[in-house]
Amino acid sequence: MKRVAFGMAVAAALAVGGCSNSGFTYGSYYDSRYDYTHVNLAASDGPVPVQIKGNPLPVPPAQFADGLLAAMQEKNFPPRLRFTTAAPEKRSYDYRVVMAFGDLPAGYNDLCKTPDVPIAPAPRGRVDAKAFFCYGDLILTYASGSLSGITSPQDPRFDRFITQVVLELFPIYDPRGRGGRDVRVSMATPGR
Repeated sequence: MKRVAFGMAVAAALAVGGCSNSGFTYGSYYDSRYDYTHVNLAASDGPVPVQIKGNPLPVPPAQFADGLLAAMQEKNFPPRLRFTTAAPEKRSYDYRVVMAFGDLPAGYNDLCKTPDVPIAPAPRGRVDAKAFFCYGDLILTYASGSLSGITSPQDPRFDRFITQVVLELFPIYDPRGRGGRDVRVSMATPGR
């Protein structure tokens, strides 16, 4: 019986391991003022502006931007956020997302205050993403991750990777566990 259980555990680990080429998130930051109310307010104000810095894939920038936006749409927990790269219309709240692909200068980590800092491209074949959820020049949340071995934003692994980044960027739970509000949800991909 123990051998069967062990064999099943090994098979399950191998099956999960086979999905690991969807990239991984390796860094996150949550400002002490962040809670999900910010996501509610951002959603109530129409599509959230996204500034895209860098293009890690061998496709035209417009194709990469379209693929990235498609991968980001409505991937957070409700209320679902919509994103746009179009110039923002008059908005009631100054929420935006900055998505950087490549390497930030050493010691630099604030694209909310100065989004025009130069980004060094990552080595070809690797997608290094850094995502900032900004309110004005304040970083509310930050998420980063990496993915290798893709050449198109239409690759399903790119979609899964961006979903992971979006879920890290807009956590539904209180990441600091304040006030007993830690309501972590174990859904892998919301909205699907």
